Amino acid sequence: MNATTITLDSARLQGWAWRAALWLLLALVALIALGAWQAFEHLEPALVQVHVDGASLVADLNLAALPPAHKVMLALGLALAVLVVLFVAMGSIAVALVAVVPIVLLSVLLPLVLVTALLLVLLSPLWLLAWLLWRAVRPAPRSTTMAA
Repeated sequence: MNATTITLDSARLQGWAWRAALWLLLALVALIALGAWQAFEHLEPALVQVHVDGASLVADLNLAALPPAHKVMLALGLALAVLVVLFVAMGSIAVALVAVVPIVLLSVLLPLVLVTALLLVLLSPLWLLAWLLWRAVRPAPRSTTMAA
């Protein structure tokens, strides 16, 4: 009989995980862009006026009246901006955790370790006394060797 062996290559599994993450990220971009596209269809004209050096560039901004190509680019730009904000937020949370966790560990665990060490040193004579009393009270172990 031929035996079939299955080996799992960790590099291959890691590549698979990265590909799955990228596909999920692409799906997220597509969903955000689709949602933005649908939102642009139902927006009322905004009363926005853009002036640069006194010259009016935009008088009435109406996103619903934009051509379809402009709506697609605006939706993709909005999706990309949301993803950038998502990654920046995750990065800032990671940096905050990297900064806060050692501080909390040092401020809480270090005094606990020091108090525990101090108590062990101070109570060591009592532990020695308890061990000596236990040795004196317990019965002597039986000999396992037989006399000839």
